[in-house]
Amino acid sequence: MYPDGAKFGVARISASILNAMARLAQWVNDMDAAREKLLG
Repeated sequence: MYPDGAKFGVARISASILNAMARLAQWVNDMDAAREKLLG
């Protein structure tokens, strides 16, 4: 978990990751590709 995980909580960190994937998907217009780029 991130060092700030206890401070922010898993739900907020997860929401941030999902938001980042959604933004990237807008740029590349492919949610699966965005997920692969961010999470490997």
